[in-house]
Amino acid sequence: GASADRNLLGYFIEHLGRCIYEGGLWAEVLRNRKFVGNAGPDGALQHWRRFGPEDGVELARDNVTCYTGTQSQRVTSRDAKGEHGVAQDRLELRPIRYVGRVVLRQVGSEAPVRVSLRRGDQVLAEQVMPVVSGEWRTFPFELSVSAGGPASFALTTDAASGTLWIGCASLMPADNVDGMRADLLTAIRDLKPPIVRWPGGNFASGYHWQDGIGDRDLRPARFDRAWSVWDTNDFGTHESLRFCELVGCEPYLCLNA
Repeated sequence: GASADRNLLGYFIEHLGRCIYEGGLWAEVLRNRKFVGNAGPDGALQHWRRFGPEDGVELARDNVTCYTGTQSQRVTSRDAKGEHGVAQDRLELRPIRYVGRVVLRQVGSEAPVRVSLRRGDQVLAEQVMPVVSGEWRTFPFELSVSAGGPASFALTTDAASGTLWIGCASLMPADNVDGMRADLLTAIRDLKPPIVRWPGGNFASGYHWQDGIGDRDLRPARFDRAWSVWDTNDFGTHESLRFCELVGCEPYLCLNA
């Protein structure tokens, strides 16, 4: 007949699999948006690929000129011809408006930079950034898609010469709620969780709470040794507390002791 404490039982979420990223709670569509990890044979960083011709275009990781953390994607054009840059495939889009931003730096060229959503050779939506200077600058954009389905995101230039650095990029559905998926927030709210523990199990052993506060684009990506994946620190300490506010539960924060 005794009443049980409301917080006796609860839930937890962890940066594992698709719980947070890769189609989970966090609404980010792009993978490796901060351009960390190793470069492939074509010079594009993990989850990205070369877009356009190889002749006159060199792709490489740059550990000297960086915007966030210690690495960026460098695109060097030397007598290049045609549209070139990097792209990411296997995006699954909905027929809605998407919002995003790219952080760019460019020297030796005044050519505009283009972001686009494509399906094969078809351009679904695009926006042009006309002036990319020699200093890091953030360019917001909006891309509306009328038909959902698989697509690619491309970040390209027509520059015949010069160097373009890509510091980070982001693409989210416009109906996100503070970066989180609106449909999952509704589903979790319906569960009426009393408490939610974060950052969960083994992930907590390598997590530092200060990585998850402040400007998300400037938060360093960290390699999660528990699950052998890169963590962008987009869903961090700040976001976990906001998540609890949005679903109406108490936060249960874990610290690495």
